[in-house]
Parts: sequence; C-alpha cells; structure tokens
Amino acid sequence: MGTPEEIDLAIVDLMMPDIDGYKVIEVLRNGANDGEFNIPAHSKEQLPIVILSGMNFSEDIKRGLELGANQFVTKPVVMAQLYSTITEELTKKIQAGKCQ
Repeated sequence: MGTPEEIDLAIVDLMMPDIDGYKVIEVLRNGANDGEFNIPAHSKEQLPIVILSGMNFSEDIKRGLELGANQFVTKPVVMAQLYSTITEELTKKIQAGKCQ
C-alpha cells in the first residue's frame, strides 16, 4: 500500500464520501497518529497538495490555501491547466530536493 512517504503530490477534492478534502489537507499538513492512521506531517515542499474541486467560491479557495494546499484548480477540469499545475508543483519539489 502507498504511504505519504511514497507520494510526490496529492490531488484532493473538497467533497468526498466519508471525509471532506479540508480534513485530508489538515491531516497531510499536521500529521495524524490515531491508531487507524500513522501519517507524519508534511510541508508544502515535501508534499504539494493541489485541490481539484467544483467548490470554487472565494471562501473555499481561501480556506483550502490557508490549510496548506499549494494550488486550487476548478472543475470542470481543463487538462492543460491541471498538467501545468502538476508540472509546476513537481518542478518546485525537485528544485527543493524533496522528490523521492
């Protein structure tokens, strides 16, 4: 199974079954060790997070970025924009020497 140490970038939707994307961002940034999950905290450089969501009101974008997402891409997906965003974030990660 994959663990956050094996992930170079996370794409998170804000609306998912069982857990919302805001909580996922919080766990990835702050870590969690609650018996079910043992996930260390990750900085923006270690694990870029791109929000991909149809919830694109300014308060949704602001909250996601304040919680630690690197970028916000709205749905419907424009693939060129998504590819560009992913390339940009992974390039930054490589330049910071954080890719696995």
